[in-house]
Amino acid sequence: MESRRPERATFLVVWKTREGVLQLVTAPLMGGFTLHGVTRKSVLDLARTRLNGRVSGSDSVEVVEKKFSMDELGAAVEEGRLVEAFVAGTAYFIRLVSHIHYRGKDLGVPTSKACEDLYASTVRSWLRDIMNWEESHEWSIVVQE
Repeated sequence: MESRRPERATFLVVWKTREGVLQLVTAPLMGGFTLHGVTRKSVLDLARTRLNGRVSGSDSVEVVEKKFSMDELGAAVEEGRLVEAFVAGTAYFIRLVSHIHYRGKDLGVPTSKACEDLYASTVRSWLRDIMNWEESHEWSIVVQE
């Protein structure tokens, strides 16, 4: 089986905690494995300010930067708590993760048509709208000639 992953991209998961709290989780900036870039910062900033029940009537999402393990991710899959997984990289590249193979097992990453790419596509569209001036935002600055 071929392994395809972007080098030094930010890996993000949306899951429910065992207490039922919906979270967007990514690793903190340490160890050199997470891409420290504008897209990562933009995704997290937008998620913190906008993922508050405004996505298809969903629950508010708590944004968490913490270390988490593949075993924790596997447990979330087995317990039906994983909602979505995606990666973010350079130039507003945001891609849904559809397959994770870990320790000889395929983890069932949700990709049903009903909820496919809900959070990843929402954040991607917010970034696209800001970049294309379709939305007025503090990040969009007109530079006078």
